[in-house]
Amino acid sequence: MLKTIFHVRVRQIFAFSMAMFILLVVLDDLEKSTIVPAPIKSSTSVPLVSAVAIEPITQMPTLQRLAFVEPVKVSQITPQVSGTIIEISEAFRKGMLLPKGKALLKIDPLPYQITLAQAQSGLIDAEIALKNAGTRFVPGSLMIKQAQAQLALAKIRLKHAQKDLSATSVRLPFSGEIREISARLGEFISAGSSVASVLAAKDKEIKVQISVNDFALLSHELMQQTITLDSLDGQQQWSATIIGVSQHASNLQRTLYLQVAETASPIYGQYLYANLPIEGWHHTVSLPESALTLKGEVWWIDQHQRLSKSSLENYLIDNKRVYFSVAESVAKHALLYPSNSYSQGMQVRLKAEL
Repeated sequence: MLKTIFHVRVRQIFAFSMAMFILLVVLDDLEKSTIVPAPIKSSTSVPLVSAVAIEPITQMPTLQRLAFVEPVKVSQITPQVSGTIIEISEAFRKGMLLPKGKALLKIDPLPYQITLAQAQSGLIDAEIALKNAGTRFVPGSLMIKQAQAQLALAKIRLKHAQKDLSATSVRLPFSGEIREISARLGEFISAGSSVASVLAAKDKEIKVQISVNDFALLSHELMQQTITLDSLDGQQQWSATIIGVSQHASNLQRTLYLQVAETASPIYGQYLYANLPIEGWHHTVSLPESALTLKGEVWWIDQHQRLSKSSLENYLIDNKRVYFSVAESVAKHALLYPSNSYSQGMQVRLKAEL
């Protein structure tokens, strides 16, 4: 038993000695080996950037601003004769768009039929009187002239009576939309009183409110220029003419007045996009909007790949591009996606030119 324990102890001591020997050899090798440090990135490395070439512009984009369609005037429909309303047209309703000459209502014609009959009788009497005077008096005498004057007066009275009778049918003098109705069946209305308010179909005015700053960008010759109007959903387009420009500013805004020529013109109260002509600048160029900083600045890259910055005094952003004027001597490439970490004269490396 003691002998077995002795052998186990010897083996354990031998294994421990071998392990210590191997450990010492490994530590000795590590001490002699050369440790190569990992490369440290230089904090002064040249940044890699993207650039884009400027594009000279021969035709400026349009300035799109909101326009509004409104009536020039709401017209009042008034009868020319007085009387009781005995009939109203089924089409005489609010919101109805009616053609020119459409009958709206009818006034009792009986009194005017009597007046017409009296005028016809008076005309016959005047003709008989003139014929009798011709047999009794010489031509050119006062009696003949008086009879002729009575006949002329009778003809005028007949014409007036016919006109009054025709006026008992109140008709729309122009095509338009009925806005308000102020007459009812059975009511007595006086000549000249309003029976309806109507918006004329063609009597429309399109107004564009534009800030004085934007107005300064527009073409100097605006009057009679033809522009396009787009519906807000982009499904319809019209051609319009600039017929007026306000000569004063109200709340730092100017007003343009447009006229649409087409029959199928936009409706009252509709909002539209007006595409207004821009004057442009000398040597106008264009860049992607991503080349512009929030402060309205552009970073340029010169031939030595160094940065320089310039602020834009006047520029226009349209369809994700910025339009502005530059000197012809300026650098031909601009930095995309500029960062606040860039500084004047910084050296950069071009990654790509778009």
